[in-house]
Amino acid sequence: MTYAIGAHKPSDYDRFTTQYLFDPDNPGDLTPSDLLTDDYLSVDKPQGWNDAARALADAVFTGINRDSLNALARSGNRSLCHYRFDWNQEPAPFDQVYGAVHAIDLPFVFGTFGRTVFSYAFSEQNQPGRLRLSDLMIGSIRNFVHEGSPQHRGLGRTWEQWPTSLVLDADDRHVHLGSTTDRAGE
Repeated sequence: MTYAIGAHKPSDYDRFTTQYLFDPDNPGDLTPSDLLTDDYLSVDKPQGWNDAARALADAVFTGINRDSLNALARSGNRSLCHYRFDWNQEPAPFDQVYGAVHAIDLPFVFGTFGRTVFSYAFSEQNQPGRLRLSDLMIGSIRNFVHEGSPQHRGLGRTWEQWPTSLVLDADDRHVHLGSTTDRAGE
């Protein structure tokens, strides 16, 4: 969806080729300015890339998801579990350009960290933390399929019902689980 706001300099073909060929263990000198148009630099300035990406994600993904979960809750469904994936340990510049980009949680869900469009993100340095996070996510899905709840002993905390979301994150070595409550639209 970033094409809709003209955020990236390279074509999608060139950008995805760069990602695919990128060596996360030897990142070289690629910078956010190689990937983002000047309008979105510096990434953390007001109205920069971080603000634009947050607004775009809310319009396209987060807002729709929140509205759907709130509608289910209003209809009486009391078994609603939600997670927010915050992992952002990609090597530079992808940590600033993408962060917890749409669908990057899928390799964690399936334990598939081989050569894909996301392999730019998976370095030797971030391997211990991301594998631990992946194991917890796989355990939650396994338990959800078998028991109807993503809760399992390995989480070490309660996975609360919506509107509270379990926040899934990890640094290079450790998993960080938190929670956030989203009351918007209730």
